[in-house]
Amino acid sequence: MPDEFTRVPLELNPQFEHESMFAAEIHIHKFLTQQREILSRDPYTAEFVFVPIYSSAFLTVQREQVVQQRMDPHQWQRNLVEGAIRYIVKAYPGLFESRKSRFVWVFSHDFGACLNYIPVASETTSQVMGSVVLSTNGEVRSPGVSCFDQNRHIVIPPAVSNEFLETLSRVSSDLIRDKFVYFRGTIEWKWFGKPDPKYSKGIRQRLYKLYRDSPGFFMFEGPTDLESYIAELKSSVFCLCPRGYASWSPRFTHAVLSGCVPVLIAENTVHPWQQFLDYEAFSVQISESELESVESVLKAIHPDRIQSMRKRLAEVAPSFVYQQLSSSKNVPSANELLLRSLLEMS
Repeated sequence: MPDEFTRVPLELNPQFEHESMFAAEIHIHKFLTQQREILSRDPYTAEFVFVPIYSSAFLTVQREQVVQQRMDPHQWQRNLVEGAIRYIVKAYPGLFESRKSRFVWVFSHDFGACLNYIPVASETTSQVMGSVVLSTNGEVRSPGVSCFDQNRHIVIPPAVSNEFLETLSRVSSDLIRDKFVYFRGTIEWKWFGKPDPKYSKGIRQRLYKLYRDSPGFFMFEGPTDLESYIAELKSSVFCLCPRGYASWSPRFTHAVLSGCVPVLIAENTVHPWQQFLDYEAFSVQISESELESVESVLKAIHPDRIQSMRKRLAEVAPSFVYQQLSSSKNVPSANELLLRSLLEMS
């Protein structure tokens, strides 16, 4: 693909690759280009046709203009995807029309193939549906409005920055886990200065009201510095991972890497590598309609069970990052599980 789809977005957004949770598109592209033994230069005969475009990097460039002019930030992303399709149709006659189902796209922003700021398919979505989509979004919605196809899409973890991993290794793992339940993050999201009542479907707001004063619960609104954040994770037993706008959250990966048992609160959602990993062995899932029972559910889990879950967390952690961890040993990385997922679809 020409530079306008990869190099140019990174030139406009140089920190994206190293800092953004949406940078999985870059990690995956770089990994695949290194797999010489499976690469084919003939897209007409290859099992899959990977399309390297950095649409999430392009999406996040024009933030200031978006705020000032109240624009749809995903328009840039859709333009890039549509431009890529036009290029493929022109450069490779008949390829897209005949082999669309074997094309592989990475959409690592909030709502994946929706290519939209809300979980509703955009006009561009129809052009990529039917292809294989690698997406952080695994929310299964009603037919006709869903941007996630359980048969054709693969749910991938968000990217974790090198800075997070370096800080993680510096913060002691011997901290006493004196926080029974922990959450830090956005409680109320504002668009153009006004709170959005639809944010998180009200789940984070309800959790905060229910448990901010409960003994053993440590509920913090807003960010802190990275080292303090990781120290909080490493000193917590359970980490709440409620949905934000999308049903997935980077807090899940942060919790896994920090040895804090993640508590997933998002319904109708397929999670990364769920087809390979037994989530019950290292996480807790609570329905969005049962927020009042969070405390009782977690207190009912026996300490031996918690220890078992934390041991399993340490074992699966490498599978949720694209970088190679020193502790990975024989555990497959996120990139390797991606290849396994594609192999099962071939």
